[in-house]
Amino acid sequence: MKTCITCLEEKPLSEYSKNGSYKGRQKFKSHCKRCEYSNRLNRFMDIVEDIFGDLSCLKCGYDKCFAALDFHHIDESTKELQPSKLLYHKEKTIRDELGSVLSFVQIVIGNIITVNSPMKSGKQEY
Repeated sequence: MKTCITCLEEKPLSEYSKNGSYKGRQKFKSHCKRCEYSNRLNRFMDIVEDIFGDLSCLKCGYDKCFAALDFHHIDESTKELQPSKLLYHKEKTIRDELGSVLSFVQIVIGNIITVNSPMKSGKQEY
């Protein structure tokens, strides 16, 4: 059992990501997997907001739930990036990749069904 430094809950080691070994003994990260994901998602969202500014649909202005918005490529031939794949990259990589597509994408509302679905992080309640 180990206590997460973020949520302060005591959890089994299976709830933590491995972090290498030392003298033949397995090490684990300080944050549980759930808190680590939440921290990464919050960091990613801060970077996205910093780069794109107002996170609302360009067509209707919807801004209640980011999970309902999509990055729509103006020209599909320029699509090389999936923002969700950047979640586990370093901040510089995320900024470089998102900055390079800034002029090629628009943020628009996606599938309306996702509006009523909570985000994976559990931070938003509807």
